[in-house]
Amino acid sequence: MIGFDFAVREGFLRILGDPPAGTEHDRLADLLSASTAPASPVLGRAVAAAWRAALAPSPKVRTRSRRARRSSRWSSDSRRDRRAPVPSTVMTPSPVPGAAVTQFATIDALLAGAYESGLRVAEARSIGDFGLGCVDHLGGEVVIVDGEAIECTLDGPPVAMDDDDILPFAIVCRFPDVPRVGLDEQDFTGFAASVDGALTSRNLFHAVRFDGVLSEVRVRVTPRQHHPFPRLAEVTSHQVETVARDIRGTVVGFWTPAIYQGIAVAGLHLHFLSEDRSIGGHVLDLAAASGDLHVAAFARFDLHLPTDDLFLRTELTHAEDHRIVAVEGGVAVSAEEPS
Repeated sequence: MIGFDFAVREGFLRILGDPPAGTEHDRLADLLSASTAPASPVLGRAVAAAWRAALAPSPKVRTRSRRARRSSRWSSDSRRDRRAPVPSTVMTPSPVPGAAVTQFATIDALLAGAYESGLRVAEARSIGDFGLGCVDHLGGEVVIVDGEAIECTLDGPPVAMDDDDILPFAIVCRFPDVPRVGLDEQDFTGFAASVDGALTSRNLFHAVRFDGVLSEVRVRVTPRQHHPFPRLAEVTSHQVETVARDIRGTVVGFWTPAIYQGIAVAGLHLHFLSEDRSIGGHVLDLAAASGDLHVAAFARFDLHLPTDDLFLRTELTHAEDHRIVAVEGGVAVSAEEPS
């Protein structure tokens, strides 16, 4: 009815402490009555009484001690905490807080023959100390372990890569400290079951590392390709496989949820590097003798895509996904390592 700015300007607030409405000399009620049109003494007294009631401090608030107010507030907060349910939209924290599996390019791009550019080894190592990939022009397989990138090619034994070398496909992470799972003799099916048993969730990415002795391992290496680049299925038709027995080394890889098939390799994708660096490559089959298995879960996945002209012009679909299993299994000329 009457704004406070008007009340202040007219001096009403200075007389709020005068006798309350209903007594003989209530200047506030008289002024409010005169401000109404038509003048109404009853309305003036009613508004004056309402203003005094609204602005007067509560006696309870004045008499409560600071300690009592603080105690009441804590008690109220405690009751509120006990009653409030956890919102269903709150995300559970990542099994490896803040960490991510980072990937450059996609398996579908390799299947389509779009692997003209890549990630520098130095950049991959700055992102993670563990992972796998392939050599430029698909000229071999890459193992990244303990911060070092090792290439396994047809040119000779595995060797360390230079920082400027290119990885047309790579998937890396920083491997955390996780509990070990001791393994005894297991074929590939048993090994895969041990990994499955260590998964946090089949909806998360997992880094997989095995250090120990393999009673047998079969790996493949592909030859370097040249323009125009063939599709991955054609490349693997010329791969060279090597079988080694009773060999100590490290298996590195990732377990990927099924929904990411085509972006990555769904399920297990493993590479191997022998301890003496005499052999390495993409794992086609293995049998573990004894060793330690470590499996780390990741709730973040960072994907970096190429921007070269060939990749941008190649439309990727899931039409080739059925070939991934065949490509990962592989059929090629075998070369058994001498015992």
